[in-house]
Parts: sequence; structure tokens; C-alpha cells
Amino acid sequence: MIDWSTAFAWSTALPVAAVFLAAGFCKGVVGLGLPIFAVSLLTHIIGIREAIYITLIPAMLTSLAQAVAGPAFVTSLKRLWPILVVGGVAIMISTQLGMKGDKRIIAFIVGTLIMIYALVSLLNVRFPPPGRNEKYLSPLFGLLGGAVGGMSGMYAMPVVPYLQTLGLKRDELIQSIAIWFVTGAGIMVSVVGINGAYTRPLVVLTVIASVTSLFGVWLGGMARGKMSEKVFVKTFLVAFFILGAGIFYRAF
Repeated sequence: MIDWSTAFAWSTALPVAAVFLAAGFCKGVVGLGLPIFAVSLLTHIIGIREAIYITLIPAMLTSLAQAVAGPAFVTSLKRLWPILVVGGVAIMISTQLGMKGDKRIIAFIVGTLIMIYALVSLLNVRFPPPGRNEKYLSPLFGLLGGAVGGMSGMYAMPVVPYLQTLGLKRDELIQSIAIWFVTGAGIMVSVVGINGAYTRPLVVLTVIASVTSLFGVWLGGMARGKMSEKVFVKTFLVAFFILGAGIFYRAF
């Protein structure tokens, strides 16, 4: 295991760069998946907390353009504010708990979330539309998403499946998801940074991860339309499930 409190281990830089290049490519093709892809692989290379912390800023940067440049930024904020406010508070609390908690519990949460996300996506599970209950369900899903997101650095479950029930157009849905991701990652980065968890080696790896992930997103965008998106997505979801199961197993 790497001693993250001392000198930077250059032998770790290459696999980290490769992971985020691939994770960025995945996001560039399908618009999602960078945190799950990166954390699921990095956990097998470095510690679970370090994997989560390195992923935060690349996840935020690669979602930023989707969040602010879409067609309905103000409209999305007006509809999402209960999720963002309640979820943001939950993220602040759960991040603090995650920094002090048992790494095996965090690995258990991460592995479980990855497997659930892969299964829900593969089986195309859809929640029923909230209808009149949206004003009550939105803060509830924000609370749940923030609680698990602050511990794991992954905010897809259960907020993304819930957002898919709101009847949003594709561009609006992608923008809403990006706004949630940027909010969650931004709050978590602030909490982690204030608590001094970003050591010099982690900062260097985060810079490497950010650059390679942005390049990967560009490559993925170039490749979009030149490959079967359905086959691509299913292949990666199966890989996510296997990697999540490996993290889950290692937690014990």
C-alpha cells in the first residue's frame, strides 16, 4: 500500500492516468459513468478513500459544461432545488462520517452501489412517476443520494433513476444529472479539502486524473456515433457489476 503522507509514487501515476482516460472516454460516449468507472478500478490499485478523493474533481470538471451549458439551467435549478439543498446538507454530514469511518464499511457501500447501478441499468428498471408526490419525494431522494454519495463519492443512486421519472427531455435530463453531480462533488471536495485530506501526492494524482479524463471525454465525443452505443453501454455495465462485486468481496 502506498504511503500517501510522504513522497509521491510515480509508479501509480500511469495506471491512474489510464483509468481516467478510459473513464473519460466512457463519459464522452454515453454522457455518464465516470465516477463509477474510475472508483471501481482505482479501488483495486490504491486505497478506497484515496480513489474517491482523486475522482471528485475530474467528475466535477467533466460534468460542469453539461451542467451550465444545457438548454434549461434556470428551469432545472427551480425544479431540483429540494434535491440540491437537502442532498447538499446530507453530503456534508456523510463526508465527515466517511473520513472517520471504517474503510471496510466504505468499500461495502461502494461495491453495493456499483452493483445496484449496473443491475438497475442492465434491467432497465424504472421508478413510477412521482406525480403530486414530487414535492415530498424530491427532498427524500436528495437525502438518500447525499447520504450515500458523501460516503462513496458516487451520486447516481438513487437520484438518477428518480430524475428519469420526471418526464424530462433527454438534454434536460442530462443537464439535471450534471447539476446534481457538480453540486455533490463540489461540496465533497470542499469538506475533504478543509479537513486536510488532500495531501501533495493526492493533489498531483488529481491533476493527472483531471487532464486525462477531459482528454478522454473529448475522444469519447469523437467516437460517439461511430460505434454501437447499446453494445458499449451493456459491456461496461457488466464490467461495472464484476468490479463492484470484487470491491464488495474485498470489504470482508
